[in-house]
Amino acid sequence: MKLLTSVGPSIPQDISAIAAGTLTEILNMWATAGPLAGDQVNVTAIVKNISAESLYITCTGLYDDTPLTFSPDYIWIDPGKNYSFTASFTMPNKDIRLHAWSYYWTGAEWIDDDYVYLDVALGEAPPPTKEEFKNLEITSYTEEVDVGGICRVETKFDYKGPETERGLYAAIGHQIYGPGARFDEKVAGEIRMAMPETATLTKYYCGVDVPITAGKINPADSPFDLYAKVKDGLFPLAQSP
Repeated sequence: MKLLTSVGPSIPQDISAIAAGTLTEILNMWATAGPLAGDQVNVTAIVKNISAESLYITCTGLYDDTPLTFSPDYIWIDPGKNYSFTASFTMPNKDIRLHAWSYYWTGAEWIDDDYVYLDVALGEAPPPTKEEFKNLEITSYTEEVDVGGICRVETKFDYKGPETERGLYAAIGHQIYGPGARFDEKVAGEIRMAMPETATLTKYYCGVDVPITAGKINPADSPFDLYAKVKDGLFPLAQSP
């Protein structure tokens, strides 16, 4: 047995071959490394004419027991030259073994001449990206609103993570300091936001309307404080200063 080393774009795993054939030799074979189930796996086999004459040469294969068709069907290769045959298949949900055979044409029949195999391990899906909300700020709001009106609160924040849907919440009231510090909310508004999956922090601009409801807020208590938060149910994921 001989061990072949990779010269291709992907690192092969456990690639082995019998000794070179009589007139042809499969110099190397590689495939897409670490594919996930359903991924396209690209395969390349380099076949050399080691005879003293030009030959029609072809390459055939299997992945496990499934036929693998290489391109081109066959080709004329001069002595000492090699050619790259290519194929592709969809990765099943398991490790597989690739097999490749080279043949040459005698003028009457194809002769099976050389063989290699390559083990391709099923890749592992990367762990899901964790949600991350940062830098939530209130950028503007309606400064003067009559009772019964709407205070529009505009915000910006950064997000990265999987596709998700979260609430943007804004409240008007009074910030109470000292022991038992808290925000005494009078009125509030909330919307749902949908974020697509993103691998890097991406800036979002979102606004929420806060109804100034009669009986819940007294204009005589002005001025009021304001804050916003991104939330998941009752749990804040980010909050404005």
